[in-house]
Amino acid sequence: MLRLALTLVLLAPVLSAAQVTENHPDGTRASTAVVDKEGRRDGAYTAWWPGGKLLKEKAVYKDGVLHGIRAVYDEKGKQAGEETWIQGRLIYPRNQAQVAAGLKQIEAESAAWVAQWPKPSNPAAAGPADQAKALARLRQYRWLSGLAHDVVLDDRYTDCAQEGASLLAKLGKLDHHPKKPADMDEAIFKKAYEGTSRGNLAMGLGDLTAAVDGWMDDSDPSNIAALGHRRWLMNPSMAAVGFGITGRFSVVFAHDTARKDAPRQPWQAYPAPGFYPATHFGQRHAWHVSLNPKDYQVDLKATTFRIYALDQSLRRLSEEPLPLDYDSGNGDGYGDYRNARIVRPGLPKDPAKGQKPGPTYQVAKGRSYEAVVAGLVPKGDAPAEIRFVVTFF
Repeated sequence: MLRLALTLVLLAPVLSAAQVTENHPDGTRASTAVVDKEGRRDGAYTAWWPGGKLLKEKAVYKDGVLHGIRAVYDEKGKQAGEETWIQGRLIYPRNQAQVAAGLKQIEAESAAWVAQWPKPSNPAAAGPADQAKALARLRQYRWLSGLAHDVVLDDRYTDCAQEGASLLAKLGKLDHHPKKPADMDEAIFKKAYEGTSRGNLAMGLGDLTAAVDGWMDDSDPSNIAALGHRRWLMNPSMAAVGFGITGRFSVVFAHDTARKDAPRQPWQAYPAPGFYPATHFGQRHAWHVSLNPKDYQVDLKATTFRIYALDQSLRRLSEEPLPLDYDSGNGDGYGDYRNARIVRPGLPKDPAKGQKPGPTYQVAKGRSYEAVVAGLVPKGDAPAEIRFVVTFF
């Protein structure tokens, strides 16, 4: 009975629907679409590249907006992506398999790039395997957030970062603006100082890859207010980095701004919309959204950031947002956007304290959340409210 009822529901719109075909200028088919009596797309839509043989797109519409799976194909007819839309909203820019495959591809590409990279001029620099893993991790974080991810290693940056890490190890502490030790060569100190003053610093995180994860976490009490390390690694105009490590101390030269072709983003988020790997986000990581000043008049005090727990059908488990244990904004100059609206879901409400219990927050496989950022003042056609879904896997 359930299957029959579903079939009737699906067939009902077809009774008043029509199929519309459009052609390329050369007369070959360009697209076919099912439309309703008002001329709105309402059903299957298929498009072909010029010539009418190779697929370009397959999608489903409802009441004139995308609603369902949209598959896109490259000019050779090979599927290049798969999106999920619900009532005109892009929910999943990539499917889960594509995200997993993309992460693996970045690892392979990074290893291949480092393999052909000339030997660093600094003999104390980390070996190729460690450099490749750290570079891959950084590229993955950027790729997940829609940023240009083809960041490369720069030998001068690597030299400065390595000397910076060696200086920190000598001092036994983290210091972005260290004083010159009496027994240190002036030229070496200048390199080290450039590395520490223009880099992210870490102590006791292990290898360089763990340091990248630590800088992206950035949610400890001394860093959550700004998320400065994270925001430098997510800077849209970053084109190159350099890593250094000595003992317990790690440095990444993070203040590069050489990229001139950064993809335009009205806003960026971490975690990013869609399927997101739990390997790249932790239970106590803060969420943040940064607004492009070209697209928004930024007023962090007027901006709200709420997170809702969703069920498997992506419906809200409660109209009450998750309780937060951090909720603030920062307008300091980290990266191009120079602003961040920062929140972190906290512990569930305690009935013993008279608080009404609600959905719990957990970064775990299959858990989905909707982020809603409101109180925005767009300058052009940027959305006045940012809404996106994150599903961890």
